[in-house]
Amino acid sequence: MRAVRTGERHIERRSPGRPIGEVAESILEALREHPRTVRQLALKLKCAVPVVDESCRRLRAAERIKVAELVRVEGSNRRVAVYQIAEDGSDAIPAPSLLFGGRHGRR
Repeated sequence: MRAVRTGERHIERRSPGRPIGEVAESILEALREHPRTVRQLALKLKCAVPVVDESCRRLRAAERIKVAELVRVEGSNRRVAVYQIAEDGSDAIPAPSLLFGGRHGRR
C-alpha cells in the first residue's frame, strides 16, 4: 500500500489484484443461485447484517451486483433492496479503490 498526496489529502492506494474478501465472495456465490435481500444473505452466510450490508454497498459501487427490485417486507415501513449479480460486470475484476475505499469514498 502506498500513500499518494493530492493537495491537502492523503489517499491510500491498494495494490491491484487484491482479493475482495471472504464475505464478498460468499455473497457473489449466493447471488448466483438467485436474488436475495441483505437479511437473506446474512442468514445464509451466518454473518451479521451490517457486515453483509457494507459488503453489498461495496460490491454495488464496484458494479458487481445491482438492485433487482425494491420490495416491501412485512413488519417494515420501508422498501428493501433485492440484490442480483450484474450481468455486464459479474466476472470483471473491479477497481480496488471502489471495494476498499473506506468511508471517505462514500457520498
